[in-house]
Amino acid sequence: MKNKTKDLLLVFSHVYKLIIGYKRLLFFSVFIVMLTQVIDLAGRYLFKDIIDGLISDPIIAVNKLVLLVGGMVAVYFSISVLEYFSTLYIVKTEVQIGHELMLRVYQKLMDLSLGYHEKENTGSKLTKIQYGIESIKNIYSRFFWDFFPTLIKILFTFGFFIVLDWRISLVYLIIVPLFIIKSLRLNFRLYPFRKKIRRGFEHVYGDMGQTVYNIKTVQAYVQEHTEMGRSKRGVAGILRTQLDFFRIMFSGNFIRYNLITIGMAAVIGFGSYLAYIGAVTPGELVMFLTLAMESYFSLFQLSRVYDHIMEAKVGVERITKILESEPDIDKHLGQEKIDLRGQIEFHRVYFNYGEGNVIKDFTLKIKPGEVVAFVGPSGGGKSTIVKLLYRYFDAVKGSILIDGINLKDLDLEYYRRQLGIVTQDIDIFNDTIESNIKYGDQTASARRIVEAAKIANADEFIRKLTKKYQSIVGERGIKLSGGQKQRIGIARAVLVDPKILILDEATSSLDAESEEMIKQAINTVIKNRTTIIVAHRLSTIQHADRIVVIDKGRIVEQGTHKALLRQNGTYARLIKLQIGGYLSS
Repeated sequence: MKNKTKDLLLVFSHVYKLIIGYKRLLFFSVFIVMLTQVIDLAGRYLFKDIIDGLISDPIIAVNKLVLLVGGMVAVYFSISVLEYFSTLYIVKTEVQIGHELMLRVYQKLMDLSLGYHEKENTGSKLTKIQYGIESIKNIYSRFFWDFFPTLIKILFTFGFFIVLDWRISLVYLIIVPLFIIKSLRLNFRLYPFRKKIRRGFEHVYGDMGQTVYNIKTVQAYVQEHTEMGRSKRGVAGILRTQLDFFRIMFSGNFIRYNLITIGMAAVIGFGSYLAYIGAVTPGELVMFLTLAMESYFSLFQLSRVYDHIMEAKVGVERITKILESEPDIDKHLGQEKIDLRGQIEFHRVYFNYGEGNVIKDFTLKIKPGEVVAFVGPSGGGKSTIVKLLYRYFDAVKGSILIDGINLKDLDLEYYRRQLGIVTQDIDIFNDTIESNIKYGDQTASARRIVEAAKIANADEFIRKLTKKYQSIVGERGIKLSGGQKQRIGIARAVLVDPKILILDEATSSLDAESEEMIKQAINTVIKNRTTIIVAHRLSTIQHADRIVVIDKGRIVEQGTHKALLRQNGTYARLIKLQIGGYLSS
């Protein structure tokens, strides 16, 4: 039980750290809630006086009765005013907390390294974030709407009973610890079920998101029934867990409800006895019974709040885990800002993704303005080298020097602004063509955007669209062909005028006509800048200054196209396979 209570306190600790910026509003809300409960007790005492006055003196003076009733009206008017302000502040703070948390998590996700995002699919990740933020808002609102007011009511009621008659206060209190112990045990028994249910939903929603994202492939291979079957199995598993959860919860609620019934019976019986022997007045008896009834049922409500808190515990842990995650790459560590010339040097670089080395003893020097092509069998490490150059990951061993300076010492944002990349699968946003092209330079003028599009051979097809550069391209550029997306990607890279340009499989999935247009654009773009071309289609890199053949993370050959053919090694074999049609594009 000690560890379980510690877990509960840990939840509050996490939530408090997340909302600490609003502590003034929090303390003000707490003060108003306490003041409301004190005034409410004063109103109950006035009502006791009215009852006792009417019983002891049926012809009670009108002015005294009016005074007591007026006092009660003033009390409950004051309570309504306080509740108005407390509601206003609580809701305002809850909304602000939700918005700030959403932005904090979003910023954190952008700061986290690529390795973090590659571990989990987007649908599952977004479900966790949404549920986590709602959980924190729920804990906050439940605390101020239910938990704290109820706790104050119980404590103040107990204190009030002690002042009036200590004996009835003890009878009232007997049931409270039993109820709390039962609630704690019930909720800690239910917690694993809550966690399993939440993980089940994350898994199902993640699969659903992946299916919708890949809907063309699902429909093309007629796998709708397979995907629906998988979702049904996932939902069925959640349903079984939920039924077990509700069975245990309702059994616990039955016991807790009857504990309250026993407590009420004890207060009514003992209070009636005290009234019978004249130890308490009829007004005090009515006050005892009404306060006991309200606070007991508030106790049940308090346990429900506790249920909500424990249910939200999973979401709070997830948000806390994201916000406390440290990026693999500390982008603020490097401080040097240099204008790149474009010299790149890999010195005995090793890298792995947690298993065996993908890159092994990789050493290569690229001169400023040189066009270097990386070729080799799939899985050889070519794209990994690009990721290291972008510093999405750090080398496990060895160093990467840019213009003679260790990459880790460079200001990462300033460095990346001088790079341009075009990949096989261009990231296109659901926005206008203009916005997609200027994504790397949000201040670019319309003239520069058009110039970049012309260099990328994209201006012609853009002009044919109804809204031209203002055309919305759809999610992930669904309204564009593969070749058109590639040309948008090239225009985006051209616009930032990179000192180092990386073309990672930029033409591998295109038809011959589109490939030719992209090749023409590339030949224009690579002039006077260091360029790295990663390619499977070897016809696209024959004019490179140097071709580096990479296999199993090592350089096995390097040289010009003609020199490598004369060596009759790995490169020559790849050329022969591709010409013969045996090597996949």
